[in-house]
Amino acid sequence: MKYPLTVMATAALATPAFGFDRLVPQQYPTIQAAVDASVNGDRVMISPGFYRESVNLSGKAVFLQGAQPEKVRETVISASGIPGPAIAAPTGSSYAGLVGLAYLTIDGLDVQDPGEDAGAFFGWLGPLATIEVRNCVFMRCRGGGTGGVGALFFSHSASTVTVRECHFKGNSSINHGAAVYAYDGVQAFVDKCVFENHLDGSNVFYARVDALMSVSNCVIRNANTLAFNHQTGALVFANNVGCQVASISNGGYIDGGGNNWSGPCPDCDGDGVIDLEAMLFNNGDCNANGLLDACEIPSNPSWDRNNDGVLDACQCLADISGNGSVDGVDLAAVLGAWGSPAGGKSGADIDGDGVVNGSDLAYVLSGWGPCPN
Repeated sequence: MKYPLTVMATAALATPAFGFDRLVPQQYPTIQAAVDASVNGDRVMISPGFYRESVNLSGKAVFLQGAQPEKVRETVISASGIPGPAIAAPTGSSYAGLVGLAYLTIDGLDVQDPGEDAGAFFGWLGPLATIEVRNCVFMRCRGGGTGGVGALFFSHSASTVTVRECHFKGNSSINHGAAVYAYDGVQAFVDKCVFENHLDGSNVFYARVDALMSVSNCVIRNANTLAFNHQTGALVFANNVGCQVASISNGGYIDGGGNNWSGPCPDCDGDGVIDLEAMLFNNGDCNANGLLDACEIPSNPSWDRNNDGVLDACQCLADISGNGSVDGVDLAAVLGAWGSPAGGKSGADIDGDGVVNGSDLAYVLSGWGPCPN
């Protein structure tokens, strides 16, 4: 499955300006301590580690973010054994700005929360808040009570709500939304996420009381019931792939087109990891074109001319000088070592074929300009 470039471009959306970064644990020993010291517009930057907390945003528009995006699975918040969800943004009118999460793992550790919600709860935050959850992992969150949610809950909000590029795995609730629950007028947009192993009698998605949830460009694997809409709630699905989904709907949903519920789930290299998961969390699509690099390279060997398993376009191999750009310095190095075995000590034998020639020149010309990343 190739994901549209318009969808892939969401990863490049402009990062909002934050007021002040609060560093955990460098400045504050706990996430809650950093939140308590924050004001609207601040960001809490969380270093990799395990944080057993139930964090309450207490009416503040604060954004929680893993400090090292490549270590999202090593930056874990869990409220197991603690009453309440791992993240709570309770109802209040003082949220003015961006509220949400990025590059974090919320792990319920399979311990059922005695209350209603286990993962992250966003209440009525008022009309001045924008809610965003992106690049996060929600796993093993088990909501208790008869009206709870496992991973992610949004209540009557006039704000924009987006969930994108997240991985939901093995979450559950007794009756309602195992993964995402939208309630009382919420408009939530779920885009390019992976949902796996939601089997404990609840629905993966739940929309209730005038809530509208749009789910697009996602992969859903191994689930009992995909969707439930109740009391004028609505669910719209478009361009999704499902496999091993026992029941598509428990109450009906709107088919936006382009869905394939018969699978198989895209796994082009056959390693057991869904391609979308590999692209989102394993750096599997370094050029962000919607295709898994591990499958692109065999069909386009020239894209990996040094045969190291990484697309040449993502490595900036032609930056011989190491100044962060392919420019005249690198061109001069190639021309100056032309024809010499391995380029001497210049590093001009970019492709490692033992001689500086037209192949190395092609690297310089095709990579001209600032290096990626």
